[in-house]
Amino acid sequence: LKSAKKMLPTYGNGCWSDPRLEIHFEDALAYLKGYNDEPFDVIYMDISDPIEAGPGYKLYTKEFYEIVKQKLKPNGIFVTQSGPSSLHNHTDYLSVVNRTLREVFGLVVPYLVEIPSFGSGWSFTMAFNSTQHYKSLTDINRFSVEKMDEEIERRIEGELRFLSGAAQLGLFGLPKFIEESLDREDRVMTLSNPVYMH
Repeated sequence: LKSAKKMLPTYGNGCWSDPRLEIHFEDALAYLKGYNDEPFDVIYMDISDPIEAGPGYKLYTKEFYEIVKQKLKPNGIFVTQSGPSSLHNHTDYLSVVNRTLREVFGLVVPYLVEIPSFGSGWSFTMAFNSTQHYKSLTDINRFSVEKMDEEIERRIEGELRFLSGAAQLGLFGLPKFIEESLDREDRVMTLSNPVYMH
């Protein structure tokens, strides 16, 4: 963390001095199991891949997602990285994460981004604790490009380098091969039945 602050000072955009920031260097599963304070609005996890030799696979299981759901506010949102999104490897765990989250949450929506340091497309998946505000991806994309640009201008201070109304529509515009894989996927990842990325 010290190295990141020193070598990448602009990456946090001032978050290091925000009094709301708390950093915990500990097991995320143990932390959430023991957490009994105010529920979270959002839990965002950009964690290591579910590889067989590592402990991170537990954070992709149905059991973990059930704990996350309990720790969110009724209208809370959970976001997790869900792996590569290319034609040849999106079923490694994007489709499994999506299917497992659907076992626990009311609405699950994947989106795709480009990660320059990875040199490929990558996926993240949002899971909504409630479907009160959104019933489907169509609801999320209900804004026109212009309306989304207006909302970004109204809500975000400073200049963004990526997000715009047009980019937001593109994030949720899944290729047909991914949509079909998500529909076909029947694997649910559990502690007793893990799925590892290869």
